[in-house]
Amino acid sequence: MTSSSTSIRKKRRPLRKSSKRVVFTLNIPSWEADILVVCGGDYATAYKLFIQKLKKRNAVGKEFSEIDEDTPGEFVMGRTLLLKEFRGLGLWFRDKSPGGGVLSHEAFHATHHILSSAGVILNQGSEEAYAYLLMHIVKTIARKVW
Repeated sequence: MTSSSTSIRKKRRPLRKSSKRVVFTLNIPSWEADILVVCGGDYATAYKLFIQKLKKRNAVGKEFSEIDEDTPGEFVMGRTLLLKEFRGLGLWFRDKSPGGGVLSHEAFHATHHILSSAGVILNQGSEEAYAYLLMHIVKTIARKVW
């Protein structure tokens, strides 16, 4: 006799979806950070969404010019949008469902920015904090886009 199991998926908060992109915000309350994630679509749109989010978060007086506004080359698969001394950031992925390599690459940039902004420098004593935050970011994004 064989048994079969049926998996029950948890209902997730609906994502803002279009045929071209998936957009959502990943909140990390323990580090007082938000990550705007844009998967698919053009970089210019992701840039505009990020600037709008910053303005809503009252990032008044921040130098938006720090953020690379130029459209990346055709071989660039992802980009991290950030401001120094501000823990909110954006991740843009060219593909609607980015591969594991580009996802972990950009997630590391996000992890480093969030923790270094909080004064946690990457060294042997802080590796676990980096590893757990990186894992959380990758896992959360992957669950929403894969």
